[in-house]
Amino acid sequence: MKTKALFIILLTMIVLSGCYRPGYLPRVDSMHESPYGSYMKMKSDTKGKATGELIAIDNNLMYILLFEDGEKRVETIAVDDIEKFTVIFAEAPSYGGFIPLSAVVTLVHGFFLVLSLPVNVIATGTIAAISHDQVSYSDDDITIEQLRQFARFPQGIPQGLDLNLLSSPF
Repeated sequence: MKTKALFIILLTMIVLSGCYRPGYLPRVDSMHESPYGSYMKMKSDTKGKATGELIAIDNNLMYILLFEDGEKRVETIAVDDIEKFTVIFAEAPSYGGFIPLSAVVTLVHGFFLVLSLPVNVIATGTIAAISHDQVSYSDDDITIEQLRQFARFPQGIPQGLDLNLLSSPF
């Protein structure tokens, strides 16, 4: 019995911890008001993996504000070198709390608990996992040209702007 309880607690922690999003991402209903670019994960041939805020994309280059080891810097990556990318433009609705709630509610099912508990946990877990797809796109969904709309400066970097002076949302 002790092992089962520990397993359920551990499983719940794993499910809820897999939902990391940067704290600066706006809610879906207010994302058009955010002064920042979207959160970007990408992989390139020359620079490897990078994550940070999407600043701008011009004809040949992508600019990403990275925050690593307590320091921020703008990384420039050639558009032709980008292998994969994922952009997260808003905070996903959180349905993870319904998984343990669903499990508790099924206790009133009595004998049918054996059947209804797995169904409820699988259903609520699936809904929680799918909610992430509502606020993100990958290179399978959109092109680099369409990705521009998620940048801090979707029309390109303003002339004379010093990229090193950009404030960081991290």
